[in-house]
Amino acid sequence: MKHYLVDVICIAPGEPRERFDPEVVERLADSILESGGLLKPLVLKATGPESYRVVGGHLEYWAAVRAREKDPRKGEMINAFVVSPNAGLAIERQLAALKSVDESDSGEGSGEEPADEFAPSLKKELAAVDRMMGKFASIPAQMQQIFQEPFDRLERKISSFDVYVRQIAAFFPRMESMERSFQEKMRLLDELLKKPSAQKRTKSSPAIPQEPFTRASLENATIPMLKEIAKEKEIDCKGLKKKQEFVEAILNAVK
Repeated sequence: MKHYLVDVICIAPGEPRERFDPEVVERLADSILESGGLLKPLVLKATGPESYRVVGGHLEYWAAVRAREKDPRKGEMINAFVVSPNAGLAIERQLAALKSVDESDSGEGSGEEPADEFAPSLKKELAAVDRMMGKFASIPAQMQQIFQEPFDRLERKISSFDVYVRQIAAFFPRMESMERSFQEKMRLLDELLKKPSAQKRTKSSPAIPQEPFTRASLENATIPMLKEIAKEKEIDCKGLKKKQEFVEAILNAVK
């Protein structure tokens, strides 16, 4: 016989639920949730790889079922002794003997004392059960802590991931806003760069002076412009190189 934590849904009842007082079942279920397990573990018989049937602790079984109904997380597992198939008959005899002792103590039996030949054996078994219950009483709480810790870590990781996802979701609108601002600044910069070029072209390209020519208008013109005027007026400018020479030649020709 070995002690395990067994999933409640894998256990089949040995007696119907209606045989037990609902108030007693309710109180015991609350006690299971508060303490993390049973002080008196169930006695189960394996009926398959992951299936069991109650052979001892029928009230406790229904209390465990009720505890799981009230809180599926805390009440998922229950502590129990699992009987090997070859020891089933011996365990059933032991449970029957213990039941007769309980009935005698509560006044529900026939009032007769157990046979002397059984008394030492029963006391020994009861003492062994008490020792085992004391030894394993803290196991449910310890097991719950062991199983709870990974869930707590996972919950913290999920919470951190949720914050990270929200940060990423907020990042893209900020990037779009920054991109629009950058494009607007580049547009303004391009306009500023174009304005000086237009002004420069305007200043470097004065209009060709028109008649009547004045010394000031001719001096503001470029040499190519003066050559163009001389050509139109059929003025001989051979040998002339300086602007002032062109100006003088044009002014002398149009007097």
